[in-house]
Amino acid sequence: MVTELVKTAVAAKCLYDNAGMTGNYECAYSLGLLSYIEGLDEKDQVTELETIYKEVMDNVYKVTTDDKKVKHPSDCRADEKRGKVGGAD
Repeated sequence: MVTELVKTAVAAKCLYDNAGMTGNYECAYSLGLLSYIEGLDEKDQVTELETIYKEVMDNVYKVTTDDKKVKHPSDCRADEKRGKVGGAD
C-alpha cells in the first residue's frame, strides 16, 4: 500500500515544475527510477540514501528530456511491474 502511494505521489509531482519530495520514501523511489534511467547497477539492499544520491547526481548527464521514459514516467512503472526496476518498499 505504501509503495503505491509513493508511486502515485511521485508521478503526480512530475506534472509540476515547483513540486518537491517531502519524504524518504518519495526520495528513495525517485532515486530508484533515476538509477534505472541512467543505467546504474541495481542495489540489492539500501540502508542510506546519500550514496545512491551521489551516484545518481554523478550520472545525471545521461538523462535527457528526449528519453521517452523521462517524458512518460508511466513507462518506468510498467517496467517495474515486469521486474525491471527496483523500488522503495
